[in-house]
Amino acid sequence: MKPNPFPRRPFFKGFFYALLFFALFPPVPQAATDVPALLTVDTRWDADHGPYLIRGRVLVPRGATLRLGPGVRLIFEARAQLWVQGRLFAAGSTVAPVIFDMRKTGTQGGLFVLGGGASFVQTKLAGGWFLVRDGGLRLDSSEVFGGTGVYLQGRTSALLTGNKIMGNSVGITTAGRLVRLSGFFNRIAKNSYGLYLKEWGSLDLRDNSLQDNAWEIVNLTAQPAPLAGNYWGGLGSAEVTPKCRGKGILEPLKGMEEVYLDYYKAHYPKMSEEQAKALAANWKRTNKERSADKAGTQAPAGPAAAEASTETDPSKAADLNSLDLNGIPL
Repeated sequence: MKPNPFPRRPFFKGFFYALLFFALFPPVPQAATDVPALLTVDTRWDADHGPYLIRGRVLVPRGATLRLGPGVRLIFEARAQLWVQGRLFAAGSTVAPVIFDMRKTGTQGGLFVLGGGASFVQTKLAGGWFLVRDGGLRLDSSEVFGGTGVYLQGRTSALLTGNKIMGNSVGITTAGRLVRLSGFFNRIAKNSYGLYLKEWGSLDLRDNSLQDNAWEIVNLTAQPAPLAGNYWGGLGSAEVTPKCRGKGILEPLKGMEEVYLDYYKAHYPKMSEEQAKALAANWKRTNKERSADKAGTQAPAGPAAAEASTETDPSKAADLNSLDLNGIPL
């Protein structure tokens, strides 16, 4: 008997039937969970029941707490707003960040912490408003991009550490004589304005990287903004000053290697000085190699870049007065 030139292959046969099964019975995508307008009790959302759809206005009132676990995704419909008068805790992870997708809201919706407190760790906030008024904010190891940036108003205390605040109309806005802002190891880059200081009570900004913003600083107050000890993209004070408006104390400036050295010391207190310096030097070598690959791509200078931007004026790009925030029981 001649051997069969086409022997049976159980593996390929099983694979064929598996493909046929999924073609006839495709997996049903997980439906979004509609969020009620009022969250009166302590609530926890996890990724298994997401994504969570925010429509209209959703309120977390005083006395209530909303907790978001790793991988939770919130999708905001057009003009949707999440008001937090109680407490909000968003705790993502490196592989499963919490995501606030507010890109559909434009400048008429977003996340508003109004008299409450909010903590974000490993969280991505995309688009829309991100406003904290008369509240408390902790933002750690997170990203804010494509929206109005971080807007601090009234009697607000904020601590920002290790974040990327990039591609917004403004990186950080302070608008209150009692605003207290502390920020360390943040990257504030590629915004139309890096820092927009309308009013502020206290500023403690050190070991941050401010670079490639059309305007690095706008300070509308009479008091000089204390901004010594930050990295300005390798530029000296004479080169940074033309991209600043108002009074500011920039010197002494820091190199990125110094910033990384401070980072290692702050986060790894048991590390020796020699080990920290070695890691910082290694970062510098690696960064030089990466920069060499991107040579020739520089951001335009301040005024020219501001004119080229589609959102150069924060008051026009994100008009707080046009928002429907009346009737807030603060």
